[in-house]
Formats: sequence, structure tokens, C-alpha cells
Amino acid sequence: MSEDRRTDKVISSSILRLRSRAPFFGTLALYADWIVEPSISTACTNGREVYYNPDFFASLSTADRDFVIAHEIAHMALRHVGRRGPRDPRRWNIACDIVVNGLCERAGLQPMAGALRDRKREALRAEDVYAQLKDVSRARLAKLGANIGGKLRDLDDRATSTGSVEADRRWDGYWRQALRRAATSERMLQSNAPGLSSARELAGVLEPQMNWRTMLWRYVVKSPTDYVGFDRRFIWRGDYIDALDGERLDVHICVDTSGSINRSVLERFVGEVKGICACHPNINASLWYADSSLYGPWTITQAETLPTPQGGGGTDFRPFFRAVQKRQHLTTGTDPVAVYLTDGLGSFPRAAPLFPVLWVGLPGGRDVYPFGELVKMEDAVQ
Repeated sequence: MSEDRRTDKVISSSILRLRSRAPFFGTLALYADWIVEPSISTACTNGREVYYNPDFFASLSTADRDFVIAHEIAHMALRHVGRRGPRDPRRWNIACDIVVNGLCERAGLQPMAGALRDRKREALRAEDVYAQLKDVSRARLAKLGANIGGKLRDLDDRATSTGSVEADRRWDGYWRQALRRAATSERMLQSNAPGLSSARELAGVLEPQMNWRTMLWRYVVKSPTDYVGFDRRFIWRGDYIDALDGERLDVHICVDTSGSINRSVLERFVGEVKGICACHPNINASLWYADSSLYGPWTITQAETLPTPQGGGGTDFRPFFRAVQKRQHLTTGTDPVAVYLTDGLGSFPRAAPLFPVLWVGLPGGRDVYPFGELVKMEDAVQ
């Protein structure tokens, strides 16, 4: 039997075991192409295929072989290559390995000796783990990478984008469909891996995600059913048309300036708010800055330049909500809307405010808030 056929049998046997032991990864494995590549020392993926050294696979125990196959499949299916963007490759690869190795264990697989683990972060999305590693020195990152283990040292060293936006989108759709079928297979086979459902990395792919800009627009712009009533000028001819000159909507935008928000993120965020105000004159938007104290408000207009951010201390959300509540009592009309750009690491009011709140959270920040709605600003690369 040729070496290639022997290795193919090894791969096929592992996939069959995964189908019964870890059906989620067993299903995903059917979507992958496996290419023999003796020039690499272990295994890696470019986001479309898995390259592996046949001698390396032959040297592994059955359990380690299953883990390596699941590890590489996870990188492909979760599109870790395409999602990297301009991020630092070393830090991004470490973040992805932390997430992937945690997923493998949740699926019932035992990570091989030396596999990189971080139990405090592995349930997060790769972007969040990457953001939380931002303060880790390059020397420490190099040590983490070296400590992955001798057998896994070369994982993912071919991770490069296709270079084509259209091609990357096709692969996104391909693997998104594969992930959904894999999740269905796991449910049908009653897998003993309930931990997969708590992994935000999978939730980000399997659950519909609202783009933060779209969510912001929907949140602060009135829908047709919000208009005050019929335009009486046309009732005489039997036409019932919504009136567009209703009450103004007060939107209060607060930016966390405790040190977690950089200038480029602030400008993109407030620029989006300016665009909304320019298109909808019924919106009256105010900008606030806050750390442990509150600064502002400033009226947001299309032409106005941003005021210099103030703050830099700790984070306390309570002064902002008290100020909005006070202004609500001093004005008449509809309830205000509050939008808060933050990582969510601060002190919250004991009681939820009596008006809608949208949290625009940064990667690496809080995933659960005591009130309001949350949308992650995922494309705010740090």
C-alpha cells in the first residue's frame, strides 16, 4: 500500500471516530480537503485545505490524531484566516488556538499534550481573545507560541487570505452552511457536549449577527409606525398618509473615555451618528464623554468637529444615566434613547433606566449587561 493511501486510511478512520465521538467535528471533516505535504513538519491550513505531513500523522496516537484533525477543521470552518484582517499574525494565531482548543474539549476531545490553553478566555470569540491579549508583550507572545508544543509548533503557518473578496465570501458561505449542518448533526445524535452551545465563537457564526452600524440606525430612527398620526391634508380625498412632522427624538450618545476607546473608533462611531442626524432632522443628538465623571453634553451636527475627549480614569456608568433621567424630567415629549460606546467594565446603576438603552460594546469587553440591548462593534480592530 502506498504511503498516500495509508495516510488516507488514517484520515478516514479518524473521521469515522469523530462522527461517533464528536459529531460536530465529524460532520465538518466531510467538507475539508486533505493534502499530503511532506515539506511541513506537522499540519496547517490556508483556510481552504488542510496540509499534513504523513509521517507526523502516523506517529500520533489515535486520540491526538483526532484532536489535530478537529483543530485544523475548526480553523477553516470558523474562517480564522479571512477574519484576521490587519491584526498581528502571531497574536491572532494564538487567540484562535486558544478558542479552537477549548472548542475541541467542549466537543468531547482531549487536547494533545502541550496544546495552548487559557480557560478564562477560550469560551470567547477569537476577536475578543485577541483584544484581551493586547497588553501581552511580544516576548511573552513568542513564549506562548513556542509552548504550544513540539508536535503543534507549525500549525497554521500557511494561513493566508485568498486575495479575492468574492472568493472569500464564497468560502464564508460554504463553511457557514457546513457549521449549521454540523450543529444539526450534533443535536440529532444527542452529543454529550453541551458546552459547545456556550461558546461565543460558534454563536457568532450560527446566530444571525446585526452589524453595529445597522443596529445603531434602527435604534435611533423612527419607523413608520412611530409617526404621530395621519396627515390631515389628504383625508378629504380618502388618502391616509402618515405625518412626518412628529415629535423630536432625543438621543444621548455617551463614549467611555476611561482608556478603552481609541480616537479612530470614536470618530467612526460619532461619524455614523452624524450621518443619521443629517438624514433625519427629527433627531436631536447629544454627545457625552464619561470615565468616573461625566463631561458634556455637546450637540452633534453634521459639520461640527468632535470635541476633544475628556477623561482617562475609571469607569462609572451611573452619572450618565442620572443626567439623562434628569433631563427627561425637565422636558416634554417622547422618552429619550441612550447609546453607550464602551467595553462594559464599570459600575452600573442598581435599577434599569426607564428609557431604551443600546450598548455598543468593543471586542474583549463584557458580553452580558444588566439592562438594555448589546451590539458588538466587531470591526473595531485594536
